[in-house]
Amino acid sequence: MGAGFNAMNDLVVIQTAQGLCAYLIKQYPDKLMHSNRGIVIGYDARQNSKRFADLTATVFLNNNFRVYLFQRFVPTPFVPYTILRLNCLAGVMVTASHNPKQENGYKIFWTNGAQIRRHMRMESFRPYWRIWNPKCVLGMWIH
Repeated sequence: MGAGFNAMNDLVVIQTAQGLCAYLIKQYPDKLMHSNRGIVIGYDARQNSKRFADLTATVFLNNNFRVYLFQRFVPTPFVPYTILRLNCLAGVMVTASHNPKQENGYKIFWTNGAQIRRHMRMESFRPYWRIWNPKCVLGMWIH
C-alpha cells in the first residue's frame, strides 16, 4: 500500500472498480442484470481492506448495480461461493492472501466463481485514467 499506480491506494482501487464495472456493463448490457444479479464484495482484516471494499461498492452503486457487501471480514472462498449461491455477475475480494500483513490486494472473480487471471483476455477492462470519473468521490457527486 502506498502512493502511485503500482500500489494499493484509493485512486487505484476506484479506477480498478470503474474498469471492472465498465467491463461488466459491456459484457452484460441488460441493465436489469446489473440491478438484479449484481456483484459481491468481501474483505479481510488487513489495513484498509474495509475502506477499499467500501470504495468498490460505491463505484458499483453509482452505476446502479446491486451490491452484496459483507458486513465484516470474511475468508476469500466466501466470495466465489456467494457469486454462485446468489447468481452474481462477479465478485471482488480485497486481500493479499498469503503475502505480508502490510500489503493488500484485489482479487476479481467471474460469474462462474473462478478467479480472473492475467491470461484472460479482457480488452475492455482498463482500470486506468481514461475510465476515471473524477465526479465520483466516496459516493457523492460533485458539481
